[in-house]
Amino acid sequence: MINLNELQLPNAYEVNHYFASTNLTLYPFNVFFFNQLEEVTFKDIAIFYGNNGSGKTTLLKVINDKLQNIDKSYYNDAIYLENGTKLYPFKDFTNKCKIKIDMVKPTFIKYIRSQDIFNYLNDSIELDSLYLLDEPENCLSPQLQLKLVDLILEAVRYYSCQFIIATHSSLILSLHNDLIYDLDSSPVITKNFEELTNVKIYYEFFMKHKDKFK
Repeated sequence: MINLNELQLPNAYEVNHYFASTNLTLYPFNVFFFNQLEEVTFKDIAIFYGNNGSGKTTLLKVINDKLQNIDKSYYNDAIYLENGTKLYPFKDFTNKCKIKIDMVKPTFIKYIRSQDIFNYLNDSIELDSLYLLDEPENCLSPQLQLKLVDLILEAVRYYSCQFIIATHSSLILSLHNDLIYDLDSSPVITKNFEELTNVKIYYEFFMKHKDKFK
């Protein structure tokens, strides 16, 4: 089930206006302005892929905040302007974002960081839920990453869950029927698993050493 349909980020006019009003180029406004990302649509499984600093985790936090009405301005230290005004850029950015959800909001929304992901999904999956997974590969061996892939596919099929994932992992990127946003592209585009730089690097590495596997 697709609970979250779309995320709209501040457009170029809104970002330029914010830059002009503060005389600063602030995170996270600068991250998606330069790679021209203004809209993200979702499927049962959507993945944010990119190098460190590309905005993968930022997007997960924005989605989590918007869906659960959480005020997490502490993601940024306050910025003080010369006139004494105090800004919280992350909060300002999140407030300018818009989400479109299905007619029925997910029954359960869970943001899970890497160290908790496998155990949580193995024991506590909820029906009709939205899961935001932040770099699940960080604490998982390749074997457990593959088991996680199976758990995700089963949760989508049998529990009508939706997953939005930030990852570098080629194993997790191989999820069947996923929608992958390459945040390293400018403008950001969706790509197939085999088109991604990380996947190509692993392929070329193993092809270079293929004689060792005979």
